Amino acid sequence: MISKYDLRKVILNSESLPDWIKKSPYHLKVNAIYDANAAFKTSRKSGTKQPSCGKFRSIRDRIQSIKFRVEDFKKGTWLPSLTKGLNLLASEPIPTINVEYQQKQKDGTYKSCVREQSWNAETQLVYDKKRWFAVFPKEFKPESSKSQSIIALDPGVRSFLTGFDGEKFVDIGQGDITRIFRLGQHIDRLISHKTALKGRQHKHKRQRVQKKINSLLIRIRNLIDEVHKKVAKWLTTEYRVIFIPTFESSQMVAKSGKKKRKLNSKTYPNVA
Repeated sequence: MISKYDLRKVILNSESLPDWIKKSPYHLKVNAIYDANAAFKTSRKSGTKQPSCGKFRSIRDRIQSIKFRVEDFKKGTWLPSLTKGLNLLASEPIPTINVEYQQKQKDGTYKSCVREQSWNAETQLVYDKKRWFAVFPKEFKPESSKSQSIIALDPGVRSFLTGFDGEKFVDIGQGDITRIFRLGQHIDRLISHKTALKGRQHKHKRQRVQKKINSLLIRIRNLIDEVHKKVAKWLTTEYRVIFIPTFESSQMVAKSGKKKRKLNSKTYPNVA
């Protein structure tokens, strides 16, 4: 199997590369090659079948990302020399700090410099369903809970979690699933409407419906993430020991012979 360095040499020296790739920054191309090599090795170890040769990632992929070196983010933006004249708009302030680094001189000595409005770790730009996210890694030290209490949790459907800590019962997320279920039903209706729009003349209508579906999917995902993070924060603050039962859903489904059960088209609320 070829190493990532040899793969880098083969690809970057290839004459068949498109002009837009040749004009791209060197390290962005290298990071993409390394990621492709790592993904291929991981898939081989897991036994996933691969085609005889590699292929480019589809532009329709749900999640795509770009990795940047530490020195690429400065003056509050990425690659300021290449993006000169472009404005960066964000929903919240982008975190920046002044980073001190050592720059090697021609005589072999090092000079202390300061990179203004930068970050002290590699950053990323992630594209997820027509939304851009800026990733700024930050080190932190986990804090142990000062509480000595314990709690046992039981996951449910109508209530997200039910717990007992020896003194009282705790009901978390009671009735929240109904809100998610209603959004899921709305998604099913939109999917049915999109399926009925066939032909090239309805292409733009399908795109508009798909945009609404993606918006609702993001809304459901945000609601689920919000309750998970809030509950995790509260539990780890109030309790030192948390008992969670195993949830082996595969053993809850009865299998009869060789008959395979297929999901209906209107099943999003059940899956969510």
